[in-house]
Amino acid sequence: MQIKNFASRDSADPAGLLVLRFAKSLDRGTLRALCDALVARGIVDPAPDARSGELVDPEALVEVVGLPWRPPAANHADTQRRTLVALGEQFAVRTASFFQAPYGLSPEIRSAYFPESLTEVIDEDAETGAAAAAEPVTGSGSGTAASRMPVWRPTEADSPFPLDGYPAIIEELDWYDLGCAVKLGGPRLAGEEQVLRAFQHLWIASYGQFRHEGLSYDPVHRSAGFWIDRWSFPGPDEETVHHLLWIARSLHEVLPLARLRFQGAGMVQKYGAFLGDTGHPCILAGNPLREIFHAEGEASALAWTAGQTLWSVAEIAAMVTEVIEEQDPTHPDEAITAIRLAEWVIALDGEQDTARAYVLFALVGQGRFDEALGRVRDWERPGPAVYLAQIAEEHMPDRVPAALAAVPMSGLSAWATGQTVAFLIRAVVEHAPDRLASALPAMRETAGGVPELAECAHELAYEGNFVQALTIYDAIIDAPAGRAAPMMYQVALWAVQADNNHLPVQPERHRRYLRACVPHGPANWAILYNAACVWIELGEVEETLECLRLARACDSARPYQMRDDRSFRSIAHDLRFQRIFEDLDEHGADEPIVRLSL
Repeated sequence: MQIKNFASRDSADPAGLLVLRFAKSLDRGTLRALCDALVARGIVDPAPDARSGELVDPEALVEVVGLPWRPPAANHADTQRRTLVALGEQFAVRTASFFQAPYGLSPEIRSAYFPESLTEVIDEDAETGAAAAAEPVTGSGSGTAASRMPVWRPTEADSPFPLDGYPAIIEELDWYDLGCAVKLGGPRLAGEEQVLRAFQHLWIASYGQFRHEGLSYDPVHRSAGFWIDRWSFPGPDEETVHHLLWIARSLHEVLPLARLRFQGAGMVQKYGAFLGDTGHPCILAGNPLREIFHAEGEASALAWTAGQTLWSVAEIAAMVTEVIEEQDPTHPDEAITAIRLAEWVIALDGEQDTARAYVLFALVGQGRFDEALGRVRDWERPGPAVYLAQIAEEHMPDRVPAALAAVPMSGLSAWATGQTVAFLIRAVVEHAPDRLASALPAMRETAGGVPELAECAHELAYEGNFVQALTIYDAIIDAPAGRAAPMMYQVALWAVQADNNHLPVQPERHRRYLRACVPHGPANWAILYNAACVWIELGEVEETLECLRLARACDSARPYQMRDDRSFRSIAHDLRFQRIFEDLDEHGADEPIVRLSL
């Protein structure tokens, strides 16, 4: 077994990482037995992930694994090394690589990633630990926290992999966002995602405070994004950057890197999981094509793509897209370049709607809307058509109806999000109201479509545009349970009341709304209250009284408002009505509603 970087702890309380590469693949049971043996001998932390394998890739076999290592005190180093050699022979370990860095200021990091206290280990040799803490590992000559951080200051000559954005990142760095994307080289190894996450944990262990951190993994392109935001680091910006580079070079020792690019995380990487996006993002870890484009020109850059084996078609398309983004669509020559490059991307990958969007933006920027509209019709894809409508609304409002007419509503549900529906419904209402009824069924079936349609209907109703509001409610009022919030049913019943919309009473519509809304009443007393108002317009006294009784039983109900509502004047002297409110003071009133504005 080859041992790399093994040493006694170099600070009083270090975070450690042990990466094991096996001579043959291990099954999960064998790996768990190895982890248990390492824990029992005090070599790795007894973290749940180390023993249960929860952080290990869910593959049948594992070729590489990262574990939270306990760097030994100097007087225990030889013992730990001998134990490791013995276990390595038993479990066919080819290489054991060790890495350590001092903890930052936050105890939350310790409990989250290395939960077992290292106090008992430190107490074994407190004097040695104190001496080690005084020695800076970077040789910078001070004993501050920053000086103890392991760093790597690469030069162009000695970097084993290309670096995008360095050293410019040192000047551009702020506390808001920091990260890098790496592309793996070499053969794919079972377990490499877990090792990447182990290095992410080692990296953030050095941070004092942060809001969010994470690692995004792209298994298709073997890329990963390390990121942290709203952070504090015990050192200057230069040390912050060079410590991250040390993490990357350390990773390169166990998983060879093909390229690194400094970049923060996008919103999808940060919050996608919270919004239900469980897929893997496409991570572009560098753009050599852009370098060639600016150094040698467009022809050389596109010729470079012909012989590529490292970068996939999707990655190359993303590289060209980044070049397109640098072009000014209002400048004739740059617009032509952007269109030409975008068309090249579309020919390379027909699913690249982002490239189609750039074609449209450049054409509209040059005043060529009709040509853009023709492209949308030829493509017959809803994404570019919606984007053209968005561009037109900002730059050519009078052309929005033409763009909306080109949106193929039949394919909308397969790709549109709630945000898309939010734009479309408002655009149709404002620019093409005659298409509202025909467009609603497709919008309703999109993911997140019902809440967005309900929100638009609410706004229209409160603005007094009841005809369009009710047209939207007609399309969504009987949507399957769970697709709408109780507020939708409350406002829909308010909007359908003739007393509010000043339209004739429509018994069929009234009853349809009641059937759809009343079952949601227990979740919102106002649904029952508004339902009573609708029933009384139909002349149904028994149903009116029953809804009022149910509404009064709700803790948050406003009884005086219900009792004094003019809608119920025709039954105010009915003893059954009076009994519902007999406990109220004759001249009482509900507590005022306090509305806070920001």
